Amino acid sequence: MGQCRTSGSPTHFQLLLRVLKVFFHPRFLAGVFFFIFVALTTLLLQYTLAIEAMPCPRPRLGRYGNTHNTPKYVKYKKDMVWLLKSLHIPKADYKSVSVDFYFAYPVSTPKKHRIDNSPAVTRYDLDNLLKGFLDSLQDATVIDNDRAITTILTSKCYTTEPRGRIWFHLL
Repeated sequence: MGQCRTSGSPTHFQLLLRVLKVFFHPRFLAGVFFFIFVALTTLLLQYTLAIEAMPCPRPRLGRYGNTHNTPKYVKYKKDMVWLLKSLHIPKADYKSVSVDFYFAYPVSTPKKHRIDNSPAVTRYDLDNLLKGFLDSLQDATVIDNDRAITTILTSKCYTTEPRGRIWFHLL
């Protein structure tokens, strides 16, 4: 007929209560919420820098054979590093970067011909823009080395705003 239960084995209900006590323990819940917080912050690492991008120029040769960058580029890179540090981006082993470079329209372009997010075909080379941006990420200690980046998605567009900007997403 019915099986006799020994006093040592718990019922299904008692097992369920034990499992629920473990899952609803404050330390366990704190760990789960921390994991969710870290997961969401790594998924939502989207930033905008209020600076117009500048391509990395060729190094100039000095009088005594040493090479240097132009003072304008050195100032741009210093400003980029300062902006990146002010965002307090967590240092991590990022593998993917998505970057959009937005440039203001030339003043000579009539306002009726300005379209937001139209491709900036006549502007700088993307590889030189990316070099400056990735070097700035490395100098701001957001990434250890830009060689670790395996995937890059990038575009350059015009914006109807009076100043350019850089939008980027890290994964």
